[in-house]
Amino acid sequence: MIDSILYSETEGVVRVTLSGSFSVDDFGQAMGEVVHIRQTVGPTHAIWDVTALDFSRIDLHVLRQTSQVRAAFTPRRVQERVAVIASGEIESSLMKLFLDLSEDPGTCQRVFTARAEAESWCLTGTDAPA
Repeated sequence: MIDSILYSETEGVVRVTLSGSFSVDDFGQAMGEVVHIRQTVGPTHAIWDVTALDFSRIDLHVLRQTSQVRAAFTPRRVQERVAVIASGEIESSLMKLFLDLSEDPGTCQRVFTARAEAESWCLTGTDAPA
């Protein structure tokens, strides 16, 4: 389920929060809104928070379906960064597999388990200080 999609003009970032049961349709709707924002305001980084998403029914078939939905949208610009925040090791691994299945050449995408690290990297392009 889509909890929120918020654009910060001052930061140039879209924050998407998903929770509950995963739906390929919800993902497609969220992607559509993010792409619409990018088309309206120009290059925009994105932070996807999936820490409250239920991963129990996400398998390779669902990941492939989701990556096909992702592929239907206009490719991101090279300078745009996408950070995904996942809650643990298994969830992070599934999100990394999804990014591998749907990655656009030349885009910057990373998965994090710590919100501060994801925010820092997405906003600055550098890792947070240790």
